[in-house]
Amino acid sequence: MTKIIHAADLHLKETEKDYCFGVLAEIIDLAAKEGAAFLLFCGDLFDSFEDMKALKDAFRLKLERLKGCEVIYLPGNHENLRRAPAESLESYDLGPVTKCLAKPYTLLARNGVEFLAVAHQESYAGYRDWGAPPVAEGKARVLLLHGTDSSVYTGPETEETKSGVIDGDLFEALGADYAALGHIHARSERRAGRCLACYSGSARVWRGGEEGPRGVYLLAA
Repeated sequence: MTKIIHAADLHLKETEKDYCFGVLAEIIDLAAKEGAAFLLFCGDLFDSFEDMKALKDAFRLKLERLKGCEVIYLPGNHENLRRAPAESLESYDLGPVTKCLAKPYTLLARNGVEFLAVAHQESYAGYRDWGAPPVAEGKARVLLLHGTDSSVYTGPETEETKSGVIDGDLFEALGADYAALGHIHARSERRAGRCLACYSGSARVWRGGEEGPRGVYLLAA
């Protein structure tokens, strides 16, 4: 059994560094306690590109406590805020992190699990033309995605929910068994065919009108 922790939208921020890293430490402790093989950050790990640059060294030190657990990081829309055109996440060392930066997706095969990490975009309408391969026989597929699926999240509409719109048929078309979603800060989930699609909710940040639990998901594949 492979244990996976799904987290999103931590919005690590230099001006709230102590609280931010306190929440991150709790997630790392949970991964260690559960013996998780993978920790997924599904977008908006940092509140902006400038925050990433300011916090990257401290972030790298925090991850040193995490042994035997691969961190898979899909950037969201906030990682592009306050980013100069010539700058890229690829140029910065975040420690033992697998950064999924390729467009339209990155496919990782690990321990009987395929992780299909879809790069953030304003619209995912072209997913049928991406040429994503079918799931390998005997493997489960976990989809990492940062955007808005109104069939999963049914809460109040905000400016944020109007961006990164996901077609509800995308999960089935890409062969997902589990969709690890980010972008919406409230926890919600729905089943779409064989796929369970989940917003873990932010472990740290609320938006106006959001309610209910927040944290991370722990799943087994």
